[in-house]
Amino acid sequence: MGPDHRDKDIRDNDFIGHSGERIGGNDLDIQIAGKQLMPLFGMTAPLKTGKPMPMQTFWNAVSTNDVGALATFNSLDTALYLDQLQRDCAQPELIKRFIKMREDKQNHHLVRSAEQSKIALSDVSEYELDLAYIEAGLGIHLTRTDLAQAIAWPLEKMTNLMSEAINQAGTQPDLIYITGGSAKSPAIRHAVEQKLGNIPVLDGDHFGSVAAGLTVWANRLFR
Repeated sequence: MGPDHRDKDIRDNDFIGHSGERIGGNDLDIQIAGKQLMPLFGMTAPLKTGKPMPMQTFWNAVSTNDVGALATFNSLDTALYLDQLQRDCAQPELIKRFIKMREDKQNHHLVRSAEQSKIALSDVSEYELDLAYIEAGLGIHLTRTDLAQAIAWPLEKMTNLMSEAINQAGTQPDLIYITGGSAKSPAIRHAVEQKLGNIPVLDGDHFGSVAAGLTVWANRLFR
């Protein structure tokens, strides 16, 4: 990458390693919503039998990028299941809250709240997330540690992809270029530094780089 490569149409020899997987900011929001917010709706509450709570329905609620999961969550079978779950749960008031959230179709709003907490924790170390739209007085205190724990799994996938590309190339990068809104997160930057060491990190346009790149490429193709 760089000015010397700007006008080259054939770039085959410029790529010495690559990897990739579809992991976007929305995947991080879903993990935050599931692991930090859904316990407020009974996800970690015990059943009266002492057995752990089945979690799939809670994950279906926040899997806003999965059409099948959302269809299941909004089905009559889920409504009947939650009615029974409220009777079986040792903390039925939490399932009652979950049922109301589902009936009011606020699960997308909940994931949006998770995104807001992710954005806020890029600038501050602690954040009070207001969930009064679910229930008066409802909220949760979140920290950067909570965020890091929630997104640990997708973060590990990201850093493994970096290692894979470096192994293919057979050399360490001179610098690391990151872009996208989620790249502002200190948790992501820390994970990159831990995995790859003391390599300079260069920030791109966090919110406009994809559109700008497409515009540059379209200009080359159609000018």
